[in-house]
Amino acid sequence: MSVMSLEDFIGKEEIKRLIRFKIESAKKEGKKLPNMIISGPGGTGKTTLAHIIATEMGVKIHEYSARTLVRPETFNQAVYNVNKGEILFIDEIQDLDKKLWTLLYKVMEENMLPLNYGGQPVNAILEDFTVLGATTDVGILSTSLVDRFDGGHIQIGNYSNDDIKALYKVRISVSSISETALNMLAKAARGTPRVAVGISKHVNSFINLYSLTSFDDVNASQALELIGIDKYGLNTNDREYIRILGEVFPLRAVAIDTIEGIIGIDKKTIQSDHEPFLMSEGYLIKSGRGRALTDKGLKLHKSMITGNN
Repeated sequence: MSVMSLEDFIGKEEIKRLIRFKIESAKKEGKKLPNMIISGPGGTGKTTLAHIIATEMGVKIHEYSARTLVRPETFNQAVYNVNKGEILFIDEIQDLDKKLWTLLYKVMEENMLPLNYGGQPVNAILEDFTVLGATTDVGILSTSLVDRFDGGHIQIGNYSNDDIKALYKVRISVSSISETALNMLAKAARGTPRVAVGISKHVNSFINLYSLTSFDDVNASQALELIGIDKYGLNTNDREYIRILGEVFPLRAVAIDTIEGIIGIDKKTIQSDHEPFLMSEGYLIKSGRGRALTDKGLKLHKSMITGNN
């Protein structure tokens, strides 16, 4: 991962101000950064932000996915390797085995790791370091765990179109790009910087291939079409989702598990990557009975069938 600073992190000015305050306060007091939890949808920069924090603090970051810290022995080793003032970053912390949460409490509150040595309980004394946790679903975490992050909860939501357009302006290598093209690309990114970064790489390849010095809405439409994104910002899986609801279940709501079985995509991905955008665009509604297309969604489905979209 390339080294970045807070200034390089596009958008989220309030979050950057808060983090800058915490970093400057810790440095002035000669203390380690307080423990913090960072939440937000996938692709919004949680891991990037954790690395930026380590860079700004001038300390090493030890990065782990919670799914790799399955056994207590693995967790213990990870914790024991962190030196004073450094950062232990646990990504997708909601997947950490709940039996390990109690150990993490001790680590954060007492700089202590309960161990069993020769059948006897002992407490290993740890260095005073920072724990950063990232999660896409803070609701899964217990209040007791969240409360132990004494530096607070940093919430990163989806990005505004203006922030996404600012990202494109930095990453797309062309002399001029029209506002209409930027709007089309921003819509395709659906508020997610990771998606925007991927699209910008594709657009740069398109620009280089055709030796473009400017990029307009026609170019944007052509470039997006190559990766399966239509003029509505819908990708292949979005259109298949709409097809299933409009063709197979046109007159009733359907459960997410049923959609998962038909479309062949796990429901967590459907719920995080597709449904929010379809709902924001007014094509989909969710209720206690399940998912159903709105009148606008049914109209779009009809146009997809007739080829008038």
